[in-house]
Amino acid sequence: MKSLLSFAMTAFVLLGAPLVAHACPMCFSTGENDGAFIYGSIFLMVVPVLSLGGLGYWAYRRLKAIDEGVVRPDADADSSAEAPQNNGGNAVVLQMSQRR
Repeated sequence: MKSLLSFAMTAFVLLGAPLVAHACPMCFSTGENDGAFIYGSIFLMVVPVLSLGGLGYWAYRRLKAIDEGVVRPDADADSSAEAPQNNGGNAVVLQMSQRR
């Protein structure tokens, strides 16, 4: 009796759940929201790529500035550190000419 009841409950859940859930928006679509589904999918694909690309670009620029000596590696950790002055790029040229 108990195995028959558990079988019936399992069968009901497996056969009835997809009808209630409508899990796939394209399978049960009426055609009204197809554009919204496509635009939402594009948005969800583009945002992570742009986020990782922006983070990679920031890291590249940061490492390049550290290599050129414009920024100290620990400048972000010490908020009292004096920020380098931007004199129209002259500070970078001056530092690079002093290395030679």
